[in-house]
Parts: sequence; structure tokens; C-alpha cells
Amino acid sequence: MSLYQGKPHETAFLQLVVIHHSATEELLFEIARAWSHNSGVLNAIATSPRSTRALLRFLETSASKSVAQHAYLGLLRHDLSALSERELRELRLRHGSDEGIDIGVRIMIANSSHTPVSLLLEMLQDEADIVANTARNELSKR
Repeated sequence: MSLYQGKPHETAFLQLVVIHHSATEELLFEIARAWSHNSGVLNAIATSPRSTRALLRFLETSASKSVAQHAYLGLLRHDLSALSERELRELRLRHGSDEGIDIGVRIMIANSSHTPVSLLLEMLQDEADIVANTARNELSKR
């Protein structure tokens, strides 16, 4: 992989490697360590469905706020289906601001098939249109 360090399109190439179906946890860890300075690559790893909890916990310690937030969302993606209705409501309230991470958390809640209909109905009133629309789309599937 070091063959591509410092080359044009390095980030784009690595992002493609990260999302490839054959990318292993070992490879993702290797890329995360070698390109720890590249938030574009680290964010791609954090949003990959193949990223394990261990890898996401590693990324959550990044000095980059963006990478740490993407890793938090990745960890949440792993754990969302196990949360109770009360926990989902608390999570939604804790992330009620208009900051990107908070909107991202609410979108994940609204997009989950495990979110109760009663909570989705409440989320139709969210001030962020994207959250309300996501809740509306999820309700239409049920």
C-alpha cells in the first residue's frame, strides 16, 4: 500500500480499496495506521459496513474531530438495533442540536427498522428536514 503514499489520487484510490467487498479488518487496520493523517481515508473506513467495533473504537480516538464523529456513528450503527425505545428516545434528545453529528444520529434513528412507529411519528416534526423526511420514508415502509 505504501506504493501509493504521496501519489496523485491517493485518497480516492484508498477509499475504493476500503469499500471493496474483499477488504479485511486486518487491511483496514493497516490502512488506518499508515494513513492516520488522512481524514478522508479514515472517514471512509469509519463509514464502511465492514468496520468492526474494535476498528471503530480505534478510529474514535483520532485527533480529527470528523474521524472521531464518523467512528461514533459507525459504533452506533452496530448497536442501534439493541437499544430499547427508552434508550432511543434518550439518544434522540441527547443529539437534538443542528450540528452535523447530531443530525446524523437522528437520521440513523429515523432510518432504523427497529425504531418504534410512535418515535418515528414524533420525528416527523424534527426541525431538520432531512431527519423528518427520513422518518417519513421509514414509516412508508411499514
